[in-house]
Amino acid sequence: MQGLFRVLRKLTRADLVLIILILIFSGAGIAAPRFFQPDLDEMDLVVIQGGEVLFRQDFPQEDGYEEFIFEWEGEEYTATLEYDNNRVRLHRLSKDVVPLPIHVDMGWIQRPGQIIAAVPVKLLIRLEGERPDDGLDGVAGSYN
Repeated sequence: MQGLFRVLRKLTRADLVLIILILIFSGAGIAAPRFFQPDLDEMDLVVIQGGEVLFRQDFPQEDGYEEFIFEWEGEEYTATLEYDNNRVRLHRLSKDVVPLPIHVDMGWIQRPGQIIAAVPVKLLIRLEGERPDDGLDGVAGSYN
């Protein structure tokens, strides 16, 4: 404890100001993403297979799981969506129907326009809603 007090005595006012600024900016960096989350009331979750909408619903407000059934080559399969902290992901589908877990590797989606695709069953999980116009090109990240 005495070592801490010795270090604190050697700090100048400039050192203390710098430490306080670093703490403030660190806290702001952690808290800022919460202010830029999309409004879930204005976002829809759409499940599409082969260009046909299986179902469309408002984005769920609560965390949890939801199962739905889809058909592929005359067989029915069950898929599971997981909702957590205003985002969604598709759990691993059966290896019989989707040999590579690319849809799992896509991870969580949480903003309008983001998609999870499961190939070869042509299954898409898409978030629809109004995207903010930030003046940036979404592909290149440059101005229009």
